[in-house]
Amino acid sequence: LLEEADNQFRTLLGPHSDPELRDRVWYYLTKISHQRGLHDKAYATLQRIETPADKTLRAELAILGANIRMALGQNMEAADSLKGVKAPEGWEEYLDINQGIALLRAGEIEKGRALLNSLGTTRTDNEELKALRDRANLGLGYELLRAGDPQKAREFLSRVRLRGPFMQAALLGAGWADGE
Repeated sequence: LLEEADNQFRTLLGPHSDPELRDRVWYYLTKISHQRGLHDKAYATLQRIETPADKTLRAELAILGANIRMALGQNMEAADSLKGVKAPEGWEEYLDINQGIALLRAGEIEKGRALLNSLGTTRTDNEELKALRDRANLGLGYELLRAGDPQKAREFLSRVRLRGPFMQAALLGAGWADGE
């Protein structure tokens, strides 16, 4: 059905279509392709989207594009694509966590760690941002476990809240760190 929808939209959305509508359709087709693991198709569809005027959509598009690039193994390109993206308030943290992960995957360990550490120590009352902070600390902890530094990993894993969505993964990682 995705292929059929793609063909239908290509036929309907020509150069005379409303650019905002056309970009929104391409955005959703890109997102669906990525969710289904069709990363090459998602990347090709992503290239059809012009830079949207809406800051929120621009931030969502930047994150989606970075995730597609990471799925394709283009980690440095993913990190670079998130630099300088102007995002509305509340989106900066999402850009940062994705950029930090991309930097780690690209081998820019110190830069990635610094960015995730900064996010992992952010003080907030917002539950969504607390979960994002936990995710940054969890990612750092597991990255350090893979790098063979269980003591440092334990430090980041212990920052994860015991009443959050990443509690079990953090406790598992802490157990591995203690077992080293």
